[in-house]
Amino acid sequence: EDFDKASFNDILYDMLRDPDSSVVTNCILVLNEIMADSGGMALNRAVMLHLLNRIHEFSEFGILSVLDLVPRYIPANDDEGFQIMNLLDPVLRTANAGAVVATIRAFLSIADAVGKRAGDDRDEDSPTVDDLKRQVVVRIKAPLVTLLASGSSELTYVLLKYVDQLIDLCPGIFDDEYRVFYVRYHDQSHIKHSKVRILAKLANPDNAPDIVAELGELVA
Repeated sequence: EDFDKASFNDILYDMLRDPDSSVVTNCILVLNEIMADSGGMALNRAVMLHLLNRIHEFSEFGILSVLDLVPRYIPANDDEGFQIMNLLDPVLRTANAGAVVATIRAFLSIADAVGKRAGDDRDEDSPTVDDLKRQVVVRIKAPLVTLLASGSSELTYVLLKYVDQLIDLCPGIFDDEYRVFYVRYHDQSHIKHSKVRILAKLANPDNAPDIVAELGELVA
């Protein structure tokens, strides 16, 4: 009761505009803790866009704190959803794998929130949820492939599992990148297993001969 009377929540929300990004990060963490019972800090368009416009100022930890908020925010319309995606696009080009994966999660949540579903009375040209998810996967394919080629074995395994799920979500989009998933001699067994599993899903009439030849050399 005394806490509520002191209006600490209002003070913390005002501090989200502090010029020091580390202060903003701490405010996000405290607000999430205080409001945990209601799902975390309350968000509106002004707060969300303010944080995303400043995301380049944050540390890696701060970026993840902001990105964790995005799936909880529901854009008002398609245009706002695309605006948020455009603000997050530079994060996809960072070397921070956690931030890239969190951005992908944010993109997919936006697609779920603003995409047209069966029974919607929106314009027939409005993109469906599936259309938006395919656009998202096309958009994030290159950054994911780059991370796969440069990560540690632990990171590679996590990213392979993530790619496996994206292939199930949007079949066909990774088909032209099948060579990235060729098994290397020094790959650990769990990574080899994941790559072979993915290659089977990527096989199509155009790339199947190459994939079979590569796997044939692996077992020879």
